Amino acid sequence: MTINKKLIIIFLMCAFILSALISCNNASENNSAQPDNQETPENESSQEKEKNEPIRPDLPDMDFGGHEFKYFVWDVTEWGGNDSQLHRDLYSERETGETVNDMVYRRNIKIEDTYNIKISQQLVLISNYEKQFAKSVNAGDFDYDALYYQIASMGSLVTKGYLRNLYDLHYADFTKPWWDKNAINDLSLDHKLFGINSAITTVDKMGAQALVFNKDILRDCSLADPYQMVFDGKWTLDKFNDMLKEASRDLTGDGKMGLDDLWGFFYMRDTMSNFANGAGCFIAQKDNNDYITMTFAGERQYAALEKIFDIFFNEDCSLNFLQKLGNDWQNAVVRMFQGNQGLFMWIRMRECEALRAMETPFGILPVPKYDENQSRYYSSINPYTSTVLGIPVTNTDMDRTGIILEALAGESLYTVQPAYYDITLKGKVTRDDESEKILDLIYANVCYDIGEILRLGGMDEYVYLADNKNRDVASYFEKREEKCQRDIEKIMTAIKELN
Repeated sequence: MTINKKLIIIFLMCAFILSALISCNNASENNSAQPDNQETPENESSQEKEKNEPIRPDLPDMDFGGHEFKYFVWDVTEWGGNDSQLHRDLYSERETGETVNDMVYRRNIKIEDTYNIKISQQLVLISNYEKQFAKSVNAGDFDYDALYYQIASMGSLVTKGYLRNLYDLHYADFTKPWWDKNAINDLSLDHKLFGINSAITTVDKMGAQALVFNKDILRDCSLADPYQMVFDGKWTLDKFNDMLKEASRDLTGDGKMGLDDLWGFFYMRDTMSNFANGAGCFIAQKDNNDYITMTFAGERQYAALEKIFDIFFNEDCSLNFLQKLGNDWQNAVVRMFQGNQGLFMWIRMRECEALRAMETPFGILPVPKYDENQSRYYSSINPYTSTVLGIPVTNTDMDRTGIILEALAGESLYTVQPAYYDITLKGKVTRDDESEKILDLIYANVCYDIGEILRLGGMDEYVYLADNKNRDVASYFEKREEKCQRDIEKIMTAIKELN
């Protein structure tokens, strides 16, 4: 090897070593400029694991000495039908193999053991519920730690001063994901809260209102895909009306629609307010000061109601099953839908579980928007079949109550809610991926009409226009407008007078 070649090789080796030293130095400087938690392949998985760790309530360790934590719960078995599901989310005596029941039992056992308490509930028929609760309150008895009451009873209970402000529950953190943010936003009054929903219960989720549709009828009628309309923001009252008209058939050939024919739509009077809410129309809402304001009257509201009347009052397409199917209407309309006699059926989510045995494939939809310009879908909770949590004014230990409810809600988010939502609804009821996405959309857009809930001026009874086929909603409101304002003043005054 010549001297020149040796020199070249030595030069190249020195250049390589120098380059390596510079790279190492730069890397050292760069690393020193990075925060200590810079992601590396080794710690990336641990960070992801930490991110997916369940959020848990921040609560003190307490021993409540065997305290009986007692719920006061409304019971509707006198209504008939299968309403046992209304009571399965708060208390269970034992495991039965039913998914939600067993998760409720395990949740309660865990919280009982953690805080040395015993959970119980007292069921009272709705016809006697408020009377019995008033008796306890007026006697000054601390009989119940919490109550679950029909949402539509809120106005009466608040006005009479029977409920405590839930914001007095010092250990309840309503910013946590186990509390229903939509309920907090819609149900607060003068920055106070007298009813809320959470992961503890399923009955409020069962009260969410929606539509189901028969896929075979949709196919046979060569109708457009309603799923895609929803996802495109084009699922409107007009599109819905066009589809149910296309589907209706006089199968018997007698020239009139009867119970043996094919209907476009099955509905009842409660559907009226749900469709109005879906179109963005509410009896009342709240202003920036959290004060109730009437929002029912207006050109857009009346235009939306006209579209709804056109749908409901068309007896060639729409069947009011509460009026037409007798005392067994709850089961009868399900049988008709399962028997391929209706394209669309209005439901509360509690009815979904009754469709599990249906052989024909079906899908789930939100109620339609007013038009494509409406910014979102609204999925209102039925105030007559759903519940909210309240605290009796006689409860004198809000710290203990707050700790227990926060613990129950936090635990329920990972036990009871997946049992109902993921296993029961998505796993056992839905038939396709689209319905699962629709369920997410429905529950993300849950809303509460505070005017209907408080029954301002009796305006909640406008749903009976669906039974009477009365379109004169403007006159209906005008006759009750002054009473609505008086009711608002009465409720807000009562709230301001609370300690």
